[in-house]
Order: sequence, then structure tokens, then C-alpha cells
Amino acid sequence: MSCPNKVKPFPYEFCEGCMLNGCYPWNRNPLLLCSLLGGLLPIMQMKQGSEEIPRECLNYKPVTDEFWLGHLADLKDEAKSNEDLRMRAMRGEAYSSEILPAEAANQDP
Repeated sequence: MSCPNKVKPFPYEFCEGCMLNGCYPWNRNPLLLCSLLGGLLPIMQMKQGSEEIPRECLNYKPVTDEFWLGHLADLKDEAKSNEDLRMRAMRGEAYSSEILPAEAANQDP
């Protein structure tokens, strides 16, 4: 087994637990990813005096159980939509703007 992908470190220690830190499934959307990790969300940081390293991030959003439950509800809605699309495909041709999970799993890398 090889591991060809280098893991990018957090920019700062206070990034741990932030919902914008690139470790969560919703971070596949660049609008929900910190700009320090390649996303589009600009980050504001607080420094004190002439410090080089910021003390905190003003955009820090902790990941909560409520957010995970909302994400799970969105995934369930997406799955139901995929099932409805496949049911329509059984009755005739159906098209989707995105590849469904089973087709994506069977694509060559």
C-alpha cells in the first residue's frame, strides 16, 4: 500500500475543531473551506502587538452535534433524491447533472 498524498498541516493550532478546517465532508465545497487551506472563505485573525503568529481566528466556528445532524439530514435528502431518480430511470430514461455514487465508485481513477 502506498501513500502518495502529502497531508497539509493546520496553519495554526487553534484551527482544530473548526468547521472550516478542511477535515469534514462539507469542506469539499470551496465556499466552506478556510482560505489558508485553499478555500474561498477569507479569514480574519487577531494578533496582539507586533506578534508574527495570530492569537485567534475571528471566523472560528466550532463543529457541534447540531451541525452534524443538519449535515446528516442533507445526506438523507440527497439519498432520497438519488433513489427517486433511479426509480424514474426504471420507467424510462433519466438524466442527472452529477454522477450518482454507484457510478462514481465504478469509474476508473
